[in-house]
Amino acid sequence: KILNYLPGQLKRIYNLLKSNINKNKFAAFIAEVDGSIVGAAQGEIKKAYFTYKPALIGHCGTIFVEKQYRNRGVATALFKTILKWFKSKKVNVLSLYTHRKNKDAINFWKNIGFKETMVLMSKTLK
Repeated sequence: KILNYLPGQLKRIYNLLKSNINKNKFAAFIAEVDGSIVGAAQGEIKKAYFTYKPALIGHCGTIFVEKQYRNRGVATALFKTILKWFKSKKVNVLSLYTHRKNKDAINFWKNIGFKETMVLMSKTLK
C-alpha cells in the first residue's frame, strides 16, 4: 500500500531517500500495521543556524500518518523512534517545519514539547 500523496510527491520522496539513505546523518523509519505501511518518519542532522548552540541540530523532516491511523499513537511511536536515533548521534536540539494552517500537526508537536522559535517566510518570484 502506498501512502496518499499529491502528484509528484512520491517521486521526490523516493529521490530524497535514495540519495540520503546511506548517509550517517540521515534516518528514515516506517510504521506498519498488519503488513501495510501506515506512516513514515525522516530526520537528518544539520548544521545549526549561527544563532543556535550547539553547532548541530536534528531536523525532523517528515512524520506522516495515514488519516485512518491518526490519533492511535502511530506518530508518537515514530517520533520516539527518531528521537532515540537523534540521541544515539549525540544531538540534543531538534527542529522542524510544519505548515501554519496544519493545526493538528502544530498541536501534536506542542504536546510533545516543541515550541515556536522562528518564523519561516517565503515569497514567490515572478
